[in-house]
Amino acid sequence: MSTSIKEKLLHIVANQEKVLAVLVDPQKWDDSHLDLLFSVEFSSQFDWIFVGGSTVDKGELGLCLSAIKRRTSKPVIIFPGDPDQIDPHADALLLLSMLNSRDPEFIVGKNIDSAQVLKASGLELIPTAYVLVGSDHNTAVARVSSSIPISDPKRILQTAVAAEQMGKQLVYLESGSGANAPLDPDVLKRCKEEIQIPVAVGSGIRSMSAVKEYWRIGADIVVVGTAIEHDMKSFFRS
Repeated sequence: MSTSIKEKLLHIVANQEKVLAVLVDPQKWDDSHLDLLFSVEFSSQFDWIFVGGSTVDKGELGLCLSAIKRRTSKPVIIFPGDPDQIDPHADALLLLSMLNSRDPEFIVGKNIDSAQVLKASGLELIPTAYVLVGSDHNTAVARVSSSIPISDPKRILQTAVAAEQMGKQLVYLESGSGANAPLDPDVLKRCKEEIQIPVAVGSGIRSMSAVKEYWRIGADIVVVGTAIEHDMKSFFRS
């Protein structure tokens, strides 16, 4: 029997292991790009694949997941940008709740809309607190989700602790695609000191040296997308 993603997360935290996840946007990745990612040269450099995007439709998602599954046995997890981004070919789905949104749709409404479809899909669900941090209010995710990024370290910590208390199984801290600056390492350090569930960080990470620094500070999962899309070879060799 294969190990579930939830079991993998528990193992990662218990054994202080680290994960590099590549975020694949089906609208930006073609077959040649996937071939390079899963080539002998690079396939050993990362552990998980997140798949999703803000404007991806169900057909694009399914084709991308099938293409990835043909190339790897690594865990493939949907990082949905919309309730329609559900496909049973993935191994799991991050059930996102944007805790600092001012729109109830992004806190719980979209989860309600997709609940029956998710149940029928058979996908493993990972209840995830998605927390937008920093001071950049102009990122796409901030605009779409009516979220005000949290810049106060104390408030970020309170939000992470609340996520654990509400039963979330993962906290995802990010400053949003196109943000001016990556996550403050001190914020990550404080969160890891206070909560027991795994913490993922993403956005603004442009080199393997930056990935390793976030790992050193305490991130369990580092998620990289744009930097690998633009120059995969430079990223993994940095």
